[in-house]
Amino acid sequence: MPKQAQHAKWLPHDDERLLEMIEKGNSWDEIAESFPERTRLALLERYRKLRRISSGSWTLPAPNSVRNPYYTPEEDELLVKLKESGESWKDIAKSFPGRGKRGLQYRYYALEQQRREKGER
Repeated sequence: MPKQAQHAKWLPHDDERLLEMIEKGNSWDEIAESFPERTRLALLERYRKLRRISSGSWTLPAPNSVRNPYYTPEEDELLVKLKESGESWKDIAKSFPGRGKRGLQYRYYALEQQRREKGER
């Protein structure tokens, strides 16, 4: 019988159990059997999301943590310095805990546009 589409919220213990099973080397079929309320695809997508969130480690951000949308002048300076030195966005993101590659890219290009408008460069 196919699983019905449900949108149950992922809880921290679900994430821990999923990661634990993956670390133990369980197959996706075995993992899916232990999560009868989730599809295999939902499990795989959650795993990918957890990997993006954790940036290579298994520690997850605190629940309900709010990311600061504002950049400090020091962050702006470091961002420009790292990008102009030829660093990849992936490596740059490692220097900014809690900020993703995409957000850093947007910020960098916004700073570049501000510099062009001021006639700098």
